[in-house]
Order: sequence, then C-alpha cells, then structure tokens
Amino acid sequence: MLKFSVMNKPDTLPDGDEISDFALSLVHEIRNPLTNIDLSLQALSHEITDDDLRAYLDIIKRSSDRIGKILKNLLSHQKLNDNAHADHSLHTLLDEVIMLNTDRIALKKIKVTRDYDSNDCVMKINAQKIKIALTNIVVNAIEAMNPRQGELKLVTRSTDTTHLVRIEDNGCGINDAGMKNLFKRGFSDKAGGIGIGLFSTLKILRSSHVDIGVQSRAGSGTCFILTFNKKHNTGKSTRRML
Repeated sequence: MLKFSVMNKPDTLPDGDEISDFALSLVHEIRNPLTNIDLSLQALSHEITDDDLRAYLDIIKRSSDRIGKILKNLLSHQKLNDNAHADHSLHTLLDEVIMLNTDRIALKKIKVTRDYDSNDCVMKINAQKIKIALTNIVVNAIEAMNPRQGELKLVTRSTDTTHLVRIEDNGCGINDAGMKNLFKRGFSDKAGGIGIGLFSTLKILRSSHVDIGVQSRAGSGTCFILTFNKKHNTGKSTRRML
C-alpha cells in the first residue's frame, strides 16, 4: 500500500484566491454557451415525453444551474477568503457534498456508506472552502470507480485532540508516478483532466491547518485521510442527539 502524507507547513503554493480581470472575462465567455445549453434544454423538454430520457434532461438542467451559480459568485467577487470562520459539523458538510453529487453517483450506480462517529465532529472552519476540498476528493473517488461496482465510504472518528475524516473508494487506485505527482498543479492521469482539483484541495487544507494523507495501490482503491486538529479550533465537539 503506497502512502503519501502532507503535514501542515508554510504554504509555498501561489495565491489563487484573487480573481484576475482575465479570469472574469473567461467567466463571461463561459456564460454564452451555457445560455445556449439552457435554451436547448427548454426546447427538448417540450419534445421529449419518455420519463427515462426526461430524467437525463433534469440532470443536465441541475448541472447547468450549478455552473451558473458558481459563475455568478465569481462575477460578484465573492472571494472564498472573505468568509468568516464559524462552527460547522463535518458530518453535515460530508452529507452536503454527497447531495451535490447525487446525480453523478446515481448515473454510475455507486453505493455510498457512512460510518460517522457518535460524537458530531464540529470545527470552527471556513465551510465553503472545506466543502470545495471535500468535493474534489469525492469527485475523484467517483470517477475512479466502475459503474455498478463502486462503493464510496465516508468514515469519521473523534479523539481528544483530532477529528479524522476518511474518504475511501474501491476504484482503480493510484500508481507510483501518480502518488509522487498527486498534488502538483497541472498533473492529471484522467482523460481531459487539467490537474487543478487536488492542487487546490491541498492549498485549502494547508491554509485551514488540516493534515492530509493518502493510501493507495493501483487496482485496489484509494483512501484520503484528513486530520482536523482541535488545537486550531475554538468550537467544541458536541454529542449527536439520537
């Protein structure tokens, strides 16, 4: 089993939170074909009556709406680092990430299992940033698994000093070269990948004082382990009411 671990240390990654004028112009250009997609969906919705086919139209519409919301946030200059830290349940964030990816999970018929600690894992964090990091990991896990055979496991454990989050899949795993370059900007072993997701994930987690480890073997799945240190937290872990 190959292992990779990144502990907290001074962040040497370039700052990517500021939105440049060029990036904003790209956002504007993306909205043009997105509008065409929405108009085409409206036309197709009047022509297609088959329930199974309409289900796919609904997935496309939800995905298009989500892209639109992301672009709107960018155009409104809603920078992630402007969000105040507050107490948030890691269990709730994980559930929200799964909800965001419901369509992708359903299309591949992936089984999702949760094994949460009986104590809710509450941390004072920037929830929007942590959700992006968790989403990147979950999406990679989903894409690594075969349809109808995949199982995604979400595990949390709480100790006196840490909250631990494990995101496990039974997908294709990561080879030696992939493990060495896993968090490098521009590296991707997926067709059409641009190598930004895990790069930004590492940047977010470092800035949030979250340690990350990866265990993987080619052909045997992957496990991401996130360690939230309570020494960086002023909130308290609360017991879940059953």
